Amino acid sequence: MIKLNNGATPIVWLVRNGGEGERPFCGVLVARPMAGIHAYVCWSMYSDDGEAFDCVWGNYCHTIDEAIESFNERIAGSIDDVGIYEKRKYDQFLRGVEHV
Repeated sequence: MIKLNNGATPIVWLVRNGGEGERPFCGVLVARPMAGIHAYVCWSMYSDDGEAFDCVWGNYCHTIDEAIESFNERIAGSIDDVGIYEKRKYDQFLRGVEHV
C-alpha cells in the first residue's frame, strides 16, 4: 500500500516511472480525503521513493463512479507510459530470475 503525505486513504492507483524533468514516480489515484464535503477525489501524485506520495490537481467527487471516471480519463493518455513502466518491471524481474 502506498502512503499519501496528506493523510488521505488511497483506494486505487496507477504509478509509472517519471520522465525527464519529472520526479522518479508519477501516477494517478482515487482516494478518500481526510475532510471536506466530497467523499472521493482523483489526484495526480508524485514521489521520490515510490512509497510516500504528494497529491496535486484534484477532481473532487461525490460518488465513486465519478471518481473512477475521472481516474480513467486521466490514465487514458498515459497508456504508453504504463506499458513502458510495466516492461521495465518485467525486465527487472527477468534479471532477478537469471541471478537466482
